[in-house]
Amino acid sequence: MSVEIDGMHRSYVCLLTDGSHSSTLFVPGVPGATVGAEEQLARLVSGAGLPPTRAVVRHPWQAPPADELRHSIPADGVTVVRRSAASHALLTEGEGDPETRPLSADPSSTEFVGAVPVDDDRLREVLAGLVEPSTSVPMGEYVTVDEGGSRRTASRTAASANVCHG
Repeated sequence: MSVEIDGMHRSYVCLLTDGSHSSTLFVPGVPGATVGAEEQLARLVSGAGLPPTRAVVRHPWQAPPADELRHSIPADGVTVVRRSAASHALLTEGEGDPETRPLSADPSSTEFVGAVPVDDDRLREVLAGLVEPSTSVPMGEYVTVDEGGSRRTASRTAASANVCHG
């Protein structure tokens, strides 16, 4: 019997093998974490060039829904086309609650689809004792509005704080 344990964001993926059979377990690092969300968050941290010991937390400031933004009225005879998009970014400062929601409905991969969730406090405690403690990195939302008209184009962003650049 062999056991391989890998960290994924703040959770754990355990591969159990007895030579002829294998099973993959997912042990959430915090209650409510899912394998899909943890994989997306791990990829976000890695993509930002941060070490895997960083754990994403929700920044308390939330961007307004794009459809609730107010815009100035264009001058007569001017046609303006606006496109709004909400996104996430890792920030340089701030605290918050552990992020456990997926960043999008799209799965990052199918690698862990068959992982069996095992939400056990004692097992989580033992696994947490095997790794370096994580450091929080806040994630905030921002909304970008691109607008174009017959006379000009513009882009504006409403963000919660300074964006982290690795």
